Amino acid sequence: MAKTGKLLPAYLVMGSNEVKRDETLSRIKTRLDPGLAAFNLDEIEADGATDPEALRMSLNGMPMGDAFRLVIVHGADKLSKDALAMLSSYLDDPNPTTVLMLVCGDLPKTSKFLKCAAYKKISKLGKTAIIDCTPEKSWKLPDFLVKNVADKKFHIRLDRNAAEELVKRSGTSMQLLQNEIQQLSQFAAEPGHIKLSDVRAHITRTAEVTPWEFADAVSKRDAKEALSLLWQMHLDSYLGILSYLTDRIRELICARCLDARGDGARLADELHKQSWQVRNHIQWSRRFTEAELVHDLAVCARCDRALKSGADADTAMVEAIVEICRGRTGFLAEP
Repeated sequence: MAKTGKLLPAYLVMGSNEVKRDETLSRIKTRLDPGLAAFNLDEIEADGATDPEALRMSLNGMPMGDAFRLVIVHGADKLSKDALAMLSSYLDDPNPTTVLMLVCGDLPKTSKFLKCAAYKKISKLGKTAIIDCTPEKSWKLPDFLVKNVADKKFHIRLDRNAAEELVKRSGTSMQLLQNEIQQLSQFAAEPGHIKLSDVRAHITRTAEVTPWEFADAVSKRDAKEALSLLWQMHLDSYLGILSYLTDRIRELICARCLDARGDGARLADELHKQSWQVRNHIQWSRRFTEAELVHDLAVCARCDRALKSGADADTAMVEAIVEICRGRTGFLAEP
C-alpha cells in the first residue's frame, strides 16, 4: 500500500508479524485528517457475535469533511458466516468514501475465511489489496533485524552474530525482538552499537531450544554451547535428541564426500532438504576429518546402547557430545 495515491475500497492485512502489521495500519491512519480522525476512524474487534448490520452501517457512513472513513476490523477471520456474507454483498458496490481494512493473523490454507466470497472479492481489487504480514523465516530474521529494525528504525548498529543470538534467546516475535533491541540500545557497552556480548549479558533466554540448534552447536564442535542447550531442553529421555544428532552426523558425512568431489552444490537435493536447511553443512563438515565423522557414528551408537541398557543417561550423553566436539585426541580438526 503506497503512502500516497488512490486507495482501494478494501484491503486484507494478513499475518502475525506485529511490527509490519502495526506499521501498515499506522501508515493508512496518517492519511486521515488529524482533526477529524475521531469521527472518521472506526476500529472494531470482531468475533462471532459481531452484528452484521452494525458493521454495514459503519461502512456506509459518510465522512466528516472532505476526507474518507476508515473502518478497521481486527480478527476478521472470526466473523460469523452472516457477517462475511454481508461483506461480500457490500464489496459488490462499496461506499466510495470508505476504506475497509480486514485484519487477521496467520491462517492455515484450510481456513474457511480464505474460501469465503469476501476474501476472493478483495483479492480481485488489485495486487496491493492483500498485504502480507507473514513473519520472516527464523534464518532470515538476523539480517532483517540488522537492516530494517536496528539501522532504519533505531539508527543503531547491530552486529549480525548479536542478532542471531537474540533470535535464539527471544524467539521470532517481531514485537518482542524490536523491544529487546530498543532495550539493548540503552545498556550496550558501546553506545549505538549492540554486540554479541551485550545480548549475552542482558537477554535471558525465553525461547524453547530446538533440536537443530543443539545439532548445530555439535556441528560447530562447540561442546560448551551444545551442553548448555541440552540442559535447557529438559528432556525426559535423550533417545530422541540422540537420533536427531545421529542423522546430523550422517548429513555431515554426505556433505564432506560431496565437497571432496566438488559437488557440494548438490547437497540439498541429495538430502531432500531446502537449501537454507543445509546452508552451513559444507563449512561444518570441513571441521572434521572423514575418519572422525565415521567414528562419531560409532560414538552415537555406543551412547544409544548405554541409554537403552540403564547406564547413567547424563554421563553417557555428555561423554558422547564431548568426544564428538573435541575428537578422540581432545583437539579440533583443522577447519
